Amino acid sequence: MGLLDSAKDIGIQVVANRLLTGIGEVRSLNIDRTARRITCEVELKGESRPIEVSVSGWELGDSGIRVLAFAADRPWLNALASKTIVGRWFEVPPEHMGKVKLALG
Repeated sequence: MGLLDSAKDIGIQVVANRLLTGIGEVRSLNIDRTARRITCEVELKGESRPIEVSVSGWELGDSGIRVLAFAADRPWLNALASKTIVGRWFEVPPEHMGKVKLALG
C-alpha cells in the first residue's frame, strides 16, 4: 500500500470516528480498493473486546454511501447490520463527503 492510500485510509477512519462519537471508536482500518473491501477493528462502548468488521462493496452517491455487504465477529451485530445497514443509504456530512469520495471512489 502506498503513502497516498495510507493517508486515505486514515481520512476514512477519522470520518468514521466522528460519526461514532459517543458509541465507539475505529482503532484500525484498511481499505483494499481493488477488492472493494474495508476491514477494521472497532471498540464499541459496552463490549469487552474489539469487534472485527468487514465491509465488502459500497456505492457512493452525491451525499452518502450505501454498504452492500457487512460481516462482523459478533452474531448480534451481523443480525443488526442485515436489518439496518446493508443496502441502506447513509448520509455523509457535506464537509466529509469529498474525503469519502476521494478515498473510496
